[in-house]
Amino acid sequence: MIRNLKIGMKLGLIGLAFSIPIAILLFLVIRGLNKDIRFARKEKIGNQYQRPLEKLFRDVVSHRLLAQQASLGDTAAQGSLASIAEKVEGDFQEIERVDALYREDLETTDEGLAKRKRASFAPANLKREWNDIKTQPTGSSSSSRYDQVVADIRGLISHVGDTSNLILDPDLDSYYMMDVTLLALPQTQDRLQQVAIFASTLLQDTSRPIKSRMKLNSLDEMLRSDLEHINASSRTAVTEDPNFYGASPSLSQNLSPALEANGKLIEAFAAPVGEIAESETAKTTPDVPLTLGLQALDQDFRLWDIAVAELDTLLNKRIGSLVFQRTIGLGLSAIALSVWAVLFFIMRSITRPLEEAVVVLTQATDQADLTRRLRVTGTDEVGILSVNFNKFIENLERLIRLVVRSGDQVAASTSHIAAGSKELEATVAEQVAATNEVAVTAREISATSSDLAKTMNDVSRMAESTSELARQGQHDLQEMEGSMGRMEEASGAVSAKLAVINEKAGNISSVVTTITKVADQTNLLSLNAAIEAEKAGQYGQGFAVVAREIRRLADQTAVATLDIEKMVREMKTAVSSGVMSMDKFSDQVRKAVEAVRKVGLQLAAIIEQVQEVTPRFDAVRMGMETQSSSAQQISESMAQLSQTTQQTAQALAETNRSIEQLDEAARSLDEMSQRFKLTAA
Repeated sequence: MIRNLKIGMKLGLIGLAFSIPIAILLFLVIRGLNKDIRFARKEKIGNQYQRPLEKLFRDVVSHRLLAQQASLGDTAAQGSLASIAEKVEGDFQEIERVDALYREDLETTDEGLAKRKRASFAPANLKREWNDIKTQPTGSSSSSRYDQVVADIRGLISHVGDTSNLILDPDLDSYYMMDVTLLALPQTQDRLQQVAIFASTLLQDTSRPIKSRMKLNSLDEMLRSDLEHINASSRTAVTEDPNFYGASPSLSQNLSPALEANGKLIEAFAAPVGEIAESETAKTTPDVPLTLGLQALDQDFRLWDIAVAELDTLLNKRIGSLVFQRTIGLGLSAIALSVWAVLFFIMRSITRPLEEAVVVLTQATDQADLTRRLRVTGTDEVGILSVNFNKFIENLERLIRLVVRSGDQVAASTSHIAAGSKELEATVAEQVAATNEVAVTAREISATSSDLAKTMNDVSRMAESTSELARQGQHDLQEMEGSMGRMEEASGAVSAKLAVINEKAGNISSVVTTITKVADQTNLLSLNAAIEAEKAGQYGQGFAVVAREIRRLADQTAVATLDIEKMVREMKTAVSSGVMSMDKFSDQVRKAVEAVRKVGLQLAAIIEQVQEVTPRFDAVRMGMETQSSSAQQISESMAQLSQTTQQTAQALAETNRSIEQLDEAARSLDEMSQRFKLTAA
């Protein structure tokens, strides 16, 4: 099936075979990058949502501690409660604004929270809980409300961390920063306010039971553990940061001083708390833990701000790197498309000349149009193929022209040969007629010679008896002299005809030689045509058949001309033999005429002396018998000459048929040559 495809389709399939895996790979890479970008951007949304929650958490906890101080009679704390309450209201407004933007993404809607059984984390519910606190800022019931709202705020922070993928952060640096912002810092701040409230409450109890002090000691230890958790996660984030998208300079610069300050304030807070837990007679006043707690919380919240900002920086750095990688991927895709476009144009530059070549070859083959030429578009393989094809067509066109000219020459030669052959056939026909006449005359001479021999026998027998018969014999001798003269003339005519036949046979030999040369030239031309057709491959098969047919006809012509030449040689031999015989016969006739003339001159004396010349009559009789035998031989030779002449006529008829076949082959060659469309000469 692939073999039947065009070259353009094959090149296209090769391009697809290479481009499809690359396209799939680039698609998967870009899709993975887009997924990572969406993942990181959702994390960033969660981090943005965390900022107002952080402020709300800080302000609510600060409000609780200030409320606790105010319950101890601290007038400054009572003055700060109003401003903190206004901040909390502003925090709720900021949360509502952010929640309106991202509630669908972070599933903070009532349906999303209810689905996860977190309906109490809804911002509206937090607002209601805060309104309840404002109506009763102090007392045991307010403490539980504070605990509830702080727990719900922490729950909403955890929910945002879950739905924004922060909890699933893939990079170690941002993961540990997430751990600090989402888990460690909120837990530490919650622990700080719990320790401060519990320590202040314990100081107000004069008995300070051991169980309460043990609980305070346990809270103090957990607070120190939380601090260590914050420090460990922060150090890990700083250490791993260079391994992910390059080091962030601000991370270590901003985070390390904040961690150090936060550790000092928490230690400053934890030291008196430890004393309170260890000694039931500690002199610390109840407002000290609250004051130190507010200071530690304030620094802890500053650390939280820095950590959230650095987490945002890490996320931005990751998003920027992923966007850059995606841009590179898209650039590579564009480059791949450009390469494919370039390959397409290269493929078209290859296939277009080949398609043009196919069209030209089809026209040259189907329409025998040798005027078509391939357009040479360059010096590559296709250009070289076009140049060589054009040269081949030019050579083929020259060959066709040569074949046409050769066909015309063959046609002209066959016309001349046919005309000469017809003339020769007419001459041979005349020769046959003349030979028949000579044969009849020879038979008459033979019969006459026989009669003369009988007569001489009668004369010899009757010479003595009567002279009248001698006179009659003289008269007969005179008639014989006339007959011998006529026979001499006939012999001369026969010799002249034989000379003409010999001359015509020579002309036939020259014509046969011409035919042989033409056949050899035709055979050579057909051989050259067959060689060129073989070079042309499948496109020259039709012309190869024509070349073989011409070569076969040329071979037949050569064989026929050899037969003609052989027959002509035999005819010339026979004619030469006949000429020699006729010359001999003519000489004998002349001698006989001379003898008869002498006999006539002497016949008078013979008559007078007939008795004396009787023995001479016997000699004459014997001579006449010899003459009769010679005449019989002449008659047989003329019969053979007549047979040879008839054979010559038959050979000429065969020659005419061969010439007609050669002429027909020349016409066929001319018709086939006319099928080719040639350029104007």
